[in-house]
Amino acid sequence: MVTRGRKPAPIELKLLKGNPGKRAINAKAAVLQQSEALAQDAAPEMLLPEAQAYWEHAIAHAPRGLLRKLDVYLLAAWCNAAYRYEYNMRLAAKSDV
Repeated sequence: MVTRGRKPAPIELKLLKGNPGKRAINAKAAVLQQSEALAQDAAPEMLLPEAQAYWEHAIAHAPRGLLRKLDVYLLAAWCNAAYRYEYNMRLAAKSDV
C-alpha cells in the first residue's frame, strides 16, 4: 500500500521556520488552533484542590497549543492521580511498609 507522505507541520512551526515552502498559510486553521487551546484557568470542578499545583505545572510546561479543550478532564484525572500517588508514597514512607 502506498503512503501519502508526511503529515503537514503545525502552523506555529512553519511560522518559526519562516515558512520555508513559501506556500500560503491557512489563516483559518491558525485561528482555529489558537481558539481550541486550553487556558490555565480552565480547571474543571473535579480537580482536587491539592492537585491544583500539578495542574498549574502541566499547563505552564506544556508546549503552546498542545493541550486542547478536549483534554481538560484527562489532564484533571492525571493531576488527581499524581497527587494521590505522591500522598500515598509519603504515607508509605512514614509507616515503613
